[in-house]
Amino acid sequence: MWWKSIARWLRDKVDVDVDLELDDGVVVVVLTVRLGGATLLTERFEWTLPAPGAVPHRLASKAARRVRTADAGG
Repeated sequence: MWWKSIARWLRDKVDVDVDLELDDGVVVVVLTVRLGGATLLTERFEWTLPAPGAVPHRLASKAARRVRTADAGG
């Protein structure tokens, strides 16, 4: 199948980096997708963790913020 050749090529060329930070009750995830040497996408997600004893809520709530960062690859 031709699509298997395309999938194999993408698997060899695409690099996905995920950085996770936990600091002072804040979870920060930075996702970067690169194809060859070019950066295609950089997204930053940030959530505030609930205080101990607070009513539990999901991290993927309306309070979650998503920020698009500038393309570092030019």
